[in-house]
Amino acid sequence: MSNKVKFISRRRKAELLNKLSQTKEGSEEAKQLREQLGAHAPVDPAEERAKAEAARLAAEKEAEREATRKAAATAAKAAKEKRLAEEKARKEAEAKAEADKKRKAQAAKNKKAKAAADKKRTSK
Repeated sequence: MSNKVKFISRRRKAELLNKLSQTKEGSEEAKQLREQLGAHAPVDPAEERAKAEAARLAAEKEAEREATRKAAATAAKAAKEKRLAEEKARKEAEAKAEADKKRKAQAAKNKKAKAAADKKRTSK
């Protein structure tokens, strides 16, 4: 359909609009009448439905992409939290092992010192 504005007499315009209203939507004759009317033609319902359907499909596709992106972001966040939790647990285990090692070393040192003190006291 041409968007070019053509001069059409009122009588001719009325005749074409009347014919258009009597033809089946989307038919070849309706297309020709719309072409003759140019910018004076009413909006073709078939074209409007096609545009609406294309817009709906595009919106669905965008919503699907957004859902996929959100799912990926959620998975990445969960993986990061898991990694951080594992790292924290590992550091806590290392700190506990180090504290146990120091405690055992101190206990051994105290035992050794006590044994030396007992030996000194018994030898007197």
